[in-house]
Amino acid sequence: MNKKGFELSINILVVIILSIVMLGLGISVFFRLANTTTKIREDLDQQTIARLNRAMDDGSLIFIPEITKKVSRGDYAYFALGILNELGTQQDFNVIVTNPDSTKLDVVYNAGPHTLDNNERAYVQIAIGPKKTADSKQYTFDITVQDSPGSIYTGKKQRIYVVVP
Repeated sequence: MNKKGFELSINILVVIILSIVMLGLGISVFFRLANTTTKIREDLDQQTIARLNRAMDDGSLIFIPEITKKVSRGDYAYFALGILNELGTQQDFNVIVTNPDSTKLDVVYNAGPHTLDNNERAYVQIAIGPKKTADSKQYTFDITVQDSPGSIYTGKKQRIYVVVP
């Protein structure tokens, strides 16, 4: 019996098995990294939440830490909104984001209702991305938080700006 031919076929079989295992591990790591990146963009990070908490400790009922962001077409600008319920009872809050040029920009956020107990806080992430048809200019967005239909919480709107270069 020819042992050299038998050893060569076993070696090839071992190399094929190791290659398949390495390919599987590579694909697994790639998808794990892709899922982690998506989760980071969907949720507010802990650093932003801590910043919102520090800012709202002074009694601010609504707070947006950064009101102006620059964003390229095909990308998104992320804004954090903090809401503090100081109405004395459990209350539902709705978030409304308006812009006259809404056909040129994608706006993604959770409108609510956000049910908050007294002295409880909620955090809402607002993602704004210019479409390819967006002009190079600054876009203004009004953010309204309603504590009941038609009633603006704190009596005023917040304003954020997105700059498209």
